[in-house]
Amino acid sequence: MIEAIIAVSSTVIGTILGWILANIRIGKVFITLADFKEEPLYALPSIMHIPGKKEN
Repeated sequence: MIEAIIAVSSTVIGTILGWILANIRIGKVFITLADFKEEPLYALPSIMHIPGKKEN
């Protein structure tokens, strides 16, 4: 019975401590990308090979 109380209280304390530490903004690094260009990548069907799959 004592072990169950210790386990539940440890879980509650850990959850509260994790929530508090996650909300502290000191020491965190925020990275922003100003010149980000997203380009789609296309695979050539002649190069790709999937074992067991037939070509269309």
